[in-house]
Amino acid sequence: MWSGKEIDGFKLVYRASENDFSTEKFHELCDNKKELVVLARTELEEVIGGYNSTFWAGNKVDMNSEEKQSGCFLFSLTKRQKFFIHDKSKGIVHKGMKYGPTFGDRDFWIGDRSNIESREGKEGSIFDIGNSYTISHKFKDKKEAVRSFTGEATGKAKVRVVEWEVFEMVVNEKVKNP
Repeated sequence: MWSGKEIDGFKLVYRASENDFSTEKFHELCDNKKELVVLARTELEEVIGGYNSTFWAGNKVDMNSEEKQSGCFLFSLTKRQKFFIHDKSKGIVHKGMKYGPTFGDRDFWIGDRSNIESREGKEGSIFDIGNSYTISHKFKDKKEAVRSFTGEATGKAKVRVVEWEVFEMVVNEKVKNP
């Protein structure tokens, strides 16, 4: 069971290294698909990700809209942690061509050409957990949570992503008889 749904598997929809780490190509292949899982491997060998229960839409009409999504969450496979949405914000999924997969207020943001070190704020990625998604009470502060999530020793939010993939969940549509 994943996110309360019975699934038959996952189908690879996008791999950054095969698409020049392009957010435009991400939108071409992933927009309007529901039940997406994002996995990202950082330069520090951390594997982190997010689940989007709705869909991304990179159309130019809806360039910077935000949607509240109660089914979205973030996770760290490396640290076996899961981060849920704050009650007050109900979670946010950003939509727009200039963004790759984005959850919350830069809690999880993969930018165009995320494999390149950020120079002018145009490339790179930010994982600033705790803005829209909860952090565990076991962390003394937000910086410690970011450090745990990304593996970055100083707790800085900008981390280079060396690979990221998007998978579509294949949901079992069969209704079981009681």
